[in-house]
Amino acid sequence: MASVPTNEEKVLITRSGGMCAFPGCGRVLVTQDSHERESVFTGRICHIVAHSRQGPRGSAPINADERDRALNLILLCQDHHDLVDKRPQIFSVRVLLAMKADHEIKVARKTAQSPPKSMPFIKERLHSTCLAVTQMPGQIFAAPCAFSHGQEDEVKSRRDFSNYHGRTPFFIAEGQLFSFCDLREPHGAFGRVVDARKASRTSIESVAKEREGRNRIMRLLNMSMRQYLGPKNIGYDRDHGRFFFRPNELGHPRTESYQTVGDRYESRNVVWQPVKRLTGEPRKYWYHLAAGIRFSCVRDDSFILSIRPERHLTTDGEAPYYPKSVGRRVTSLKARMYNDVYLSEVHFWRTIVCEGKGFFRLSFGHQHVVVDAHLLTFDVDWPGIADVPIEFKAEHHEDDLFEFAERKAAMEDEIDIDEDEELDT
Repeated sequence: MASVPTNEEKVLITRSGGMCAFPGCGRVLVTQDSHERESVFTGRICHIVAHSRQGPRGSAPINADERDRALNLILLCQDHHDLVDKRPQIFSVRVLLAMKADHEIKVARKTAQSPPKSMPFIKERLHSTCLAVTQMPGQIFAAPCAFSHGQEDEVKSRRDFSNYHGRTPFFIAEGQLFSFCDLREPHGAFGRVVDARKASRTSIESVAKEREGRNRIMRLLNMSMRQYLGPKNIGYDRDHGRFFFRPNELGHPRTESYQTVGDRYESRNVVWQPVKRLTGEPRKYWYHLAAGIRFSCVRDDSFILSIRPERHLTTDGEAPYYPKSVGRRVTSLKARMYNDVYLSEVHFWRTIVCEGKGFFRLSFGHQHVVVDAHLLTFDVDWPGIADVPIEFKAEHHEDDLFEFAERKAAMEDEIDIDEDEELDT
């Protein structure tokens, strides 16, 4: 590469051990010619930040005299050199710097070289796609049930909501019905299904100590989420584990209003039929905004709600699109969904789930799950070049008086445990 001084090339090749730095490649970049008389160097010296500002990743703020230094170069084979320059949004400055550092440190350890000089550290805030569960139900109830697994629809049809207002997640196992709802209440939601006199309860802390117990908790939480989003005309695709917007009227697009990350109120399509760019002719499928939204356990006593933006395709707004074609189209869309767009999609879904408030609540009579609307963030110090940041605002929402009262009520409205009453453990 003409712009790179010879000494910088030698330093890079030595630090890289003459091998491609792309993870999992490790190709030795010296081969014999066709007559096996000479060794030929086949490596490609790739700029992390391009030599010119018009090149791949060239807009990153780095001085001109530093662009051709070994610290800004990475040694790759021809295939991976072409790959990283064709996809600069995926193979960003930070990705390539981490790739380079990992490879050169491994080479240094194997060859007793002194560790390569690293890039300066920068401070950044990483935004996750997870919301914190700040309150969990205190107990899980169980009661003998005459119905068995596979008869859940019969149980659903017998639920009684005349004296109960809340979610009714349940599952049947080992001859018993399990739920966050208080099954001891004879006139409760499941009073017609179980024998309330034989109902028992177990603390969440005890249940969460075992893997099967944690799975049961998450099963009830995720079923509650489906019950919560269903009335918003949001369907659930069981085959792919994702929620999706249904059309309010079949054959018509649907829009939803929300507050953007820039604090503007906008409307966006959530169900629509795309058209061909050249002719304006409608395509033979419909797009539905979708997301994998599920509760997960990160420790025995800690849970989160994760949001994974997706797309759902149908032929007419209802019937699923041909399965073989879905993967290709959705993958193509997600490949162009970079960090700022992805986080904006996450933000959209959290505003839908939280209804624009600082939290949302799932109630089970006198027990509640409370999920904070604030995306979990992590502050990191790592080597890199300070890219021009794409602002993503995830400030903590401050409750107004009504929201504060609702959150406070959820915290106080728990099932009392008598001091002389023992819970099943």
